[in-house]
Amino acid sequence: MRRRSGDSSGSIITLTSDSINPITLTNINMIIDSGFFVIQQSNKAQLTLSNIEFIGAGTVKQEGLALLLIEYSSFRLSNNISTISPFVQAIRGQIEINSCSFGTSLETNLGSPAIQTSSQCTNIKFKQTIFNNLHSIITNGEYKASGAVIEMGEKTEVEFTDCTFINCIDQSSDIQHSTGAVFIILKSSDLLIHQLSDEQTIQSTISFNQCQFTGCIGGSSGAIQSISNQSQLNLRLNIIIDKCSFDNCGNDNSIVGACWFNGQSEYNNYGQASVTNSRFRNCIGIKAGGILFGENMQPINARNNVFSIINIEYTKCLVTSDVFFSSKELLDQAGGISYILQGYKYEQNQQQYTIGEIKIQGFSSNFAPYLDCVTRNGTEQCEQIPCGGEMNIQPEQCEYIEDEDKDQECKQKCVPTLITPISECGCLPVNDPRQECKQVCIPTKDSLINELCPCFLIGDPREACKTIIQPSEDTPINEQSP
Repeated sequence: MRRRSGDSSGSIITLTSDSINPITLTNINMIIDSGFFVIQQSNKAQLTLSNIEFIGAGTVKQEGLALLLIEYSSFRLSNNISTISPFVQAIRGQIEINSCSFGTSLETNLGSPAIQTSSQCTNIKFKQTIFNNLHSIITNGEYKASGAVIEMGEKTEVEFTDCTFINCIDQSSDIQHSTGAVFIILKSSDLLIHQLSDEQTIQSTISFNQCQFTGCIGGSSGAIQSISNQSQLNLRLNIIIDKCSFDNCGNDNSIVGACWFNGQSEYNNYGQASVTNSRFRNCIGIKAGGILFGENMQPINARNNVFSIINIEYTKCLVTSDVFFSSKELLDQAGGISYILQGYKYEQNQQQYTIGEIKIQGFSSNFAPYLDCVTRNGTEQCEQIPCGGEMNIQPEQCEYIEDEDKDQECKQKCVPTLITPISECGCLPVNDPRQECKQVCIPTKDSLINELCPCFLIGDPREACKTIIQPSEDTPINEQSP
């Protein structure tokens, strides 16, 4: 089935708002270059799309309240075109995607997420669905992911069950809001907030059960990232990840390798995150490799997870923490690090001795060896928990010991923001948010040192820049201080 030529505003099939009888479409191909495959507008009639091959840069759009079910179907591009809109877009209502595939074994170039849903949706379910080789460069929209961008509202419940994300890579130049597989945004309506008292809260839940993430990369997080986009505490986000695997997620330009959960910084609690019974293998990032519990998200549970790193040389300059906690206060409110991380283990590398890393913001202690020992041998067989692991202890009560083993190249790693001076943090080759970095030089090891490309204090790969003096306002310009 094809849409009429030139009818870019219409669709092949539209289930109108006055439809009351369920409709099923099955065993057909839909081919368009742009626009809409199907539009579901009915509030009463379920629309089922079964065994359909969607070909081209079109969209299946859910606008009604009745269920839109897509099952045993595939979405792929044709003729080397790129999408400018999602394959599936849900404005409101219910949607279920079961046993479908997005992308192929070949790279699929996207200008938007494969799936995008709004905060007015209620029930969203993904079952046994594969997202394969989705590569995106997204220029519109604040939040970016190759797989799915999910807005969570006051009535939104989302489930990912037995789904697979393979080589989902977002290459947008955004190191704060770019993830490979799934981006989650907590977004409430002002009308709801005004109806609730300060004591009333509503919790929206998104869950991932038995999902696999392999080779997923984004500027901020490789596999999953969440963020709050509202300024009140009445709506809270609940994230549940159980029995999932994360392999080779993130890279040396990602802030976090696998999972990053974050809220805005003005308040104390935007919800809670739980990651249990999961495996993290060779996930790397600048701040954390496995899980980063960010500002104002309570780490309610991180039990029985296993971590391993197989490429030590590649990861030596990265902070490949298995788990990083940004708030000691919220960690202790949830029961403390020993309680939250029960069953933590790291696997030894067969070629060279390695240990895991568990960190808490403000403390230099690595809690991984102790927690791994407790898991394998019991508390009685292990030394005392490192300083900072006790409940309610403050950073000033522990000695902070700098890591003297990091080599000079590693010390020059930095994570720029929009306002970080280039002199303090050299331009990154990719994902640098600063406008100036699109205009100044990005030095390689062989780049000349001159007025157009001077040495950077941090992050310069040139050997001469590692021994060159650091200038002040009165330092003369010469070979040693260009």
